[in-house]
Amino acid sequence: SEDTVFVPVSPLLGNVQIDFDAQTLSATGDASDNSAITMLGEVHNPGSFSFKENMTLLDALMRAEGVTRYADVTKIRVIVDKT
Repeated sequence: SEDTVFVPVSPLLGNVQIDFDAQTLSATGDASDNSAITMLGEVHNPGSFSFKENMTLLDALMRAEGVTRYADVTKIRVIVDKT
């Protein structure tokens, strides 16, 4: 929990600028406590979502309504919060 999953854009598309609004991102999802996972990048519904016991990466991606057609699923990264 409290980790971040980043789904990058495919390198075949070149440079793509995505504007992130921290206030909107923090208000999106269903996270209600510190036990959350944040989904960023090429997902349909970025935000913070409740972390469930035994949750897989695929489960987390589905909580964000899946990846967009621009996603490079071979480069998905989990950024672990070590604090």
